[in-house]
Amino acid sequence: MKTNNKITHEQLLHALNYDPETGLFTWRILRGRNQIKIGDVAGNRLNTGYVVICYEYQDYLAHRLAWLYMTGEWPKHHIDHINQVRNDNRFINLRESTASQNLANVARNPRNTSGFKGVALDANGTWRGYVTRNYKQHCKAGFKTPEEAAAWVKMKRVALHGEFASDERSARA
Repeated sequence: MKTNNKITHEQLLHALNYDPETGLFTWRILRGRNQIKIGDVAGNRLNTGYVVICYEYQDYLAHRLAWLYMTGEWPKHHIDHINQVRNDNRFINLRESTASQNLANVARNPRNTSGFKGVALDANGTWRGYVTRNYKQHCKAGFKTPEEAAAWVKMKRVALHGEFASDERSARA
């Protein structure tokens, strides 16, 4: 999917309405031989969870269009969904981020068996906590319970990631 920022703020305002309370875009213009009418919801949800909107044969991620619509400028880097729900494009749920900040706010891996983000069982039967920042992994091992390791992970995530530290039990909707 190309996202090379072809659409301008003016073109966006002309073609689409955006409701920052719901995060939905609706068409202001007719599209494709009356198949899409004025007022129809714009975009399709991808299998990744993100919403994509096609305008003038170019695909755009809806969260990036929301940022352009509200600020008048394309985001410099990434747009992070605060609640980790990729199709929740309410403006209050979006924030500009660096790649590192965006990666800090990811959901628990679905293969995780501890129930806590950043917590794993070691071969010796003790629990280990780990947090990554800027490609460097911070680890502490020897916890007796996964809850102890999770408490350390939470403290470390807040120290390393600040407002981008996601909840250790978070999971994508």
